[in-house]
Amino acid sequence: MGKKEFKTYRQLLTILRNRGVSIKKGSVGSRTIKSLEKENYYNVINGYKKIFIDIPATSTSEEKYKAGSTFDEIHALYSFDRELRHIYLKYLLKIENNFKTVVAHLFSEKYGHDNYLKLENFYSIASMDKSTLNRIAKQKRLDINKDRAKIDCLSAEENVANVMVNWRYPARNCKAAQ
Repeated sequence: MGKKEFKTYRQLLTILRNRGVSIKKGSVGSRTIKSLEKENYYNVINGYKKIFIDIPATSTSEEKYKAGSTFDEIHALYSFDRELRHIYLKYLLKIENNFKTVVAHLFSEKYGHDNYLKLENFYSIASMDKSTLNRIAKQKRLDINKDRAKIDCLSAEENVANVMVNWRYPARNCKAAQ
């Protein structure tokens, strides 16, 4: 197989036909082109061709499709998978919303309705996890033993930053480490 080059939709249909995909001429060919214009050749063909392939491609030859394979069958599999993903996404979004609701409710029950704004209700001290501390030391080129106070300070700042996504709040007691 050579270097990939731009192909028109008509050229792509010719390639598919030469590989054994049944695509009739005329209105069926035009409908296939419209599908490829809308859905994208790579998404439809390369994403769903595997079960239709009889002879896989090699470095010297193109793949061949099973006898009787049609573009409509490949496209139907693509469409089925898309609809299935939409169903999953719909329910995943509902699950995510339910999870966020439960977390917000339990957090408010424990800390109050406005305490999500208070930093002290979150983990904002230095990590005790050795791999986290080693990562920070390596990133900042610090010695884990000699620069422990600075590393702890940076770890606390990192934890605060994780809570305060776009707003940097200085970790407490870090002035001693500077």
